[in-house]
Amino acid sequence: MSNMEEQAREARAEAALTALISRCLLRPSLEFAEEVQRGEVADAFGEMLRDCPDEKVVAALGELRAFCEEAAGSAPNDARLMLETDFNRLFVGPGTLLAVPYESFYKTMKDENGRGHLRGPSEQQVAACYALNGFKMPDHFVDFADNIAIELEFLGVMADKEADAFLAGNEEEATAIRNAAEAFREKHPMSWIGEFAHDVRSGARRAFYPAIVTIAEQTILRS
Repeated sequence: MSNMEEQAREARAEAALTALISRCLLRPSLEFAEEVQRGEVADAFGEMLRDCPDEKVVAALGELRAFCEEAAGSAPNDARLMLETDFNRLFVGPGTLLAVPYESFYKTMKDENGRGHLRGPSEQQVAACYALNGFKMPDHFVDFADNIAIELEFLGVMADKEADAFLAGNEEEATAIRNAAEAFREKHPMSWIGEFAHDVRSGARRAFYPAIVTIAEQTILRS
């Protein structure tokens, strides 16, 4: 395998992991709940991270699998409700959100004595970065650009584009894409994932979302 083929393989693996984490942070559908019940989500993470030595990741994978096994004993819609109840509790409401899934909230908290708000300058910067790189908000998602799931989806798309460029033999283009993605990763999701993940782990009643944000924090968004 050539060096560019190996780099393409690594980028494709990163894209797959990032896309899966992103999908797990979207509102859970019945189809997704059934995949969780069948163990497909846990199996996919386990395969992608089988060589990861990080103890926090290993623990998160164990907690994720235990949740999937618990959900397998429920009717599909009950499994969806197990996920959606925690999803709403953390990310949607009603009431005070326990883990606000928007970058602007965490960025403005630092400027306004803990009173974060949405649609701040960072959301505009994220949207501009998407436009610059030809990324459009997904059709299934009507929300602000700086939602954690969409920031991750963007990184997954960029990793796929990087892999395509390497496979086409265009190392210069692949490197440019990688550099753009890395700049976005550091300025945006990596700058607030720690606080967000802490809030998810503190507020969740079930293991699914804490496991997902721990995996994200310790792998693709690790500093």
